[in-house]
Amino acid sequence: MSGPETGQSESGRRIASVAHVAMLASIALYAGLLWLARPAALEASGRAQISSILLAVGLAEYAGATLLGRRLLSAAAGRPGAADRVRRYFLIRFAAADAIAIFGLAAGFKGAPAADSAVLFGVSALALIAAAPTRKAWAAAWLLTSG
Repeated sequence: MSGPETGQSESGRRIASVAHVAMLASIALYAGLLWLARPAALEASGRAQISSILLAVGLAEYAGATLLGRRLLSAAAGRPGAADRVRRYFLIRFAAADAIAIFGLAAGFKGAPAADSAVLFGVSALALIAAAPTRKAWAAAWLLTSG
């Protein structure tokens, strides 16, 4: 990484890092919210076993966001605005990973066992950790789009 966008890139990486930490922290908030509301959720009608479906959808969404994001970075190689593209790539992956935790929250409210929600929260946390905008990951994404 060199040139006029280097400063923008580091700034973008820091912004993405803040969003990453916020989304990772939100998983604990979702778990706490579900724990507080659990008695009401258990009284709700129907205990649909949707957790495995939500897990599959969430993982597919995360994988799709990662693969499509990489393709879009490569397709735009050499064009101006690399720092913005790299930042968007990470933010989209964070959103897809965080959606898995939201699915865990929804499953809990639908009456799924607490362990099912815990699995979804755990997978979300792992996906967010995998999507971390480390300097190495940021540089790899930068290489894909900077040509």
